[in-house]
Amino acid sequence: MSTKDSEALEQQRQRRNRINRMKTGIIVTITVWMLVSLLAIILLTVQVARLSSHVKRLEKAGQTTVSQNIPDSENVQAADQKAVGRRHRNLLTIKL
Repeated sequence: MSTKDSEALEQQRQRRNRINRMKTGIIVTITVWMLVSLLAIILLTVQVARLSSHVKRLEKAGQTTVSQNIPDSENVQAADQKAVGRRHRNLLTIKL
């Protein structure tokens, strides 16, 4: 009986060791996963802040340039009418 008992105890001890190794592996995996996620969040937050400031700088620089390049709506309408008239005139000359 003592050999059977010792074999059963040895099997239980081995099973307990396997279970503890699995627990440790799961805990380490989750910890590493959380650290990598946290690092990614920090890096992405920094990148978003940099890009946001870059966009703001571009907007400030672009406001003066864009406002100078945008014609008034009346001028745009007049230019469109002239272009339509030219196209119509060109079509008439081609048909003749």
